[in-house]
Order: sequence, then C-alpha cells, then structure tokens
Amino acid sequence: MRAAHVLDIALVDPNLLAKFNQENPNNQMTAVFIVYDAAPSSVIFLKSSGIKTIKDLEGKKLAISEGDATWPLFQVLCKINNVDLNKIDITNVSGQLRDSMVIQKRVDASLGFFVTAVINIAAAGVPREDIGYLQYNKNGLALYSLSLVCKKSYCTANPQAVAGFVRATVKGTKAMLADRKGAVASILKRDNLLKENVEIDRNELMIEGSLLTPWVKENGMSTIDRARFETTTGQVAEAFGVNVKPKMEDIYTDRFLPPQSERKIA
Repeated sequence: MRAAHVLDIALVDPNLLAKFNQENPNNQMTAVFIVYDAAPSSVIFLKSSGIKTIKDLEGKKLAISEGDATWPLFQVLCKINNVDLNKIDITNVSGQLRDSMVIQKRVDASLGFFVTAVINIAAAGVPREDIGYLQYNKNGLALYSLSLVCKKSYCTANPQAVAGFVRATVKGTKAMLADRKGAVASILKRDNLLKENVEIDRNELMIEGSLLTPWVKENGMSTIDRARFETTTGQVAEAFGVNVKPKMEDIYTDRFLPPQSERKIA
C-alpha cells in the first residue's frame, strides 16, 4: 500500500527496503524510527518434539509458507547455525495451516511470528508451558523489525510532520506500557471479534520479546547499532537475491528522532 502512494507514513519491515529501493530508484523509501528492536520471526514447536536448538531441526518435519519472509530468512539462519537444509523435511502450506499442523503433530515445527503462533496454539487448548519457540534474533540473526517508513521525498518536504509522528509514537508507546490493559481495551473498540485475555497475552509476549529488549532498556527506542543494522540488512538482501550491500544511511535516518533521553521507555 505504501508503494501505491496510499499512505504518507507506514509500519514496514526495514529489512525489505534495500530490495524495494533497488527496484524503485525513483520512488525510494527510508525508515525513520525502529519500533521493534527484535524481529518476532521464529521456529515454533511443541516441546514434546525434542527441539531445543536450530540444529535439532535436522531430521524433523517443518511447515513453511514460501511467500512468507520467514522462509528465506530461515535459510540464512540455517547457514549461521550450520544446519543442513537437505536434512529437513519441508512442507509448503498456507500460513493459516501452519499452527494447526503443529498442534496435530503432522509436522514437528513451523515458521512464523511467535507473537501470533504461540497465542494461536495456546488458544486451541495447548498449555503454554508445552509450546516452544526459537526466535531468530536469539539464534544468530539479529534482525530489527517493524519501523515507521516513508518516501525520502516526503521526509524532505515534511520534516516537521515526520518528526512529530515519531514523537507521538514514542509517547503512545510509553502510554501503552503504563496501562497495558487499557491499551488492549482500545484495540477491542476497533475490533470486537478479538478476545481481551488473548490480546493481553499477545501484547505481553510482544513487549518481552520484541519491544522492551535489554538494548532498548539501556539505550532507548530506535538507538541503532550500525554494525548490527548493516549486517542483518545485508543478510536479508542476500536472501532475497538483491545484489547490494546496504549502508545504514541508504535505508534509515535518525534525523527525525527526539533526544535519546526522551526515547527511554523503561
């Protein structure tokens, strides 16, 4: 949608911008604020499968969706962890079926976002303590995740609007952390099909695993480590067949950020 000029600012995976910008040289975008310090991409499984490490997937059945970004990134993860993909029995299914296949033990594990899959599997009646997941970020692929993104030309023409939106995002995040139940209640007003207890659990998982990481606690939101950023965006570019080694300034700018002290949320 962002590429179709529907929105001025959107929440987008910054790791995909190198590919987009290479394919759209006259319509390039930039990330202006990293919301999630750690991507929720994960391998999800039942602990009864015996899986404890990425290497343990050798000899196991894995459900993937080829059109989902977790799949090419998983191939990068396998290289990092010296895992032989040829020793994993891959089953390509729709994203809607991955969780049910794990529950039914038709596969040993699946790929997805832990904030979605763990909650879905638990909602189906599986005790939370029986569900395991290996987050890519904690197993060698330290991806940043969703970011505020807009066209570079929009940033140039509307610097105050972009900076104001970033400040509002920080303020909103602080408000959510201060009243987590109230934050979920605001979502329920917009979608009455959601269940309060499920969304509270999902929000807590997101906060713990993606938002309020040790790095963010110490340095504040969107305090980006150049080496980490360029390494991971380079790994993603390679996974998607992009012949470019991204530099941070090509796809991320910190010039719209409020002072670091204001971005401390813990």
